[in-house]
This record gives sequence, structure tokens and C-alpha cells, in this order.
Amino acid sequence: MSGKTNIFLGLISTILISVGAISVSTAPSNPYFGIIITICGAIGLGVREYLKPKPNASIVPHEG
Repeated sequence: MSGKTNIFLGLISTILISVGAISVSTAPSNPYFGIIITICGAIGLGVREYLKPKPNASIVPHEG
């Protein structure tokens, strides 16, 4: 995954989490819309972490 895609996904996910949190706090009688937006943002951050490049096993020193 390229660095631009990683940054873009992180920004979008953070914005979704922020908008969802604000929606929940401004409409406490019907928070479902905000909760759904927040969950989408959290899933986006999880996908971002999953798609980050993994360190190569041959570079990592072996202990033991």
C-alpha cells in the first residue's frame, strides 16, 4: 500500500470517527446514525493498520 493511500485512509477514518462522535453527542435521543458512522471510521482505521507494510522476516533479528 502506498504512503498516500495510507494517509488518505487515515484522514477519512479520523474524520468519520469525529463526525460520528459529534452526531451522537448532539442527538442523544437517536444516536444510531452517529454510532454507525463511528463504527465505519473504526473499521477504516483497522483496514489501514492491516494494509500497512509488514517488516520482512529476514531483517528482524532472531533472539534465542
